Amino acid sequence: MEISNVNDLNNLQDDALFDEVLRRTEEKVDSFNDFIEGVKALPHAAQVFYVTTLYEAEVNNGGLCQFFVNSSRFFAPVLADYLDEIGAEEHKALFEAFIRDNGIDVDDLSSFVIDDLDEFEEQTERYPFDDFDDAFYAMEPIEKLILPYLRAHIEEF
Repeated sequence: MEISNVNDLNNLQDDALFDEVLRRTEEKVDSFNDFIEGVKALPHAAQVFYVTTLYEAEVNNGGLCQFFVNSSRFFAPVLADYLDEIGAEEHKALFEAFIRDNGIDVDDLSSFVIDDLDEFEEQTERYPFDDFDDAFYAMEPIEKLILPYLRAHIEEF
């Protein structure tokens, strides 16, 4: 079934809605040569969705350290606001506490730039990432928390 309008999106079950919005958003981002420019070109709600979903995917794949070493780190300065916007208060509090407690400047994450896997391993030792990751995994998934936000802003997708 082709999903062509807002009513079609609204009629989808939660999992199907998430998947369709992700597919559409990734398609838009991928249409740009530059990943960061692609995300910036999205409507605001789509940026919020994409950045918070990317954050969750990065942490689920390789922990918070992976979020910081990959190009996703570019969005760290807006992440707390976006988590707040989708109603992920616990996730926001965890992220902000980690940043604050470890003196990390989200506006300058250049020290996280790496060239290879060995450098990634070194990065994982800089901060208590395992503690953060364990707390993150114990929380309600962002994918579930974001569904009311998607439905409230569905016209932007």
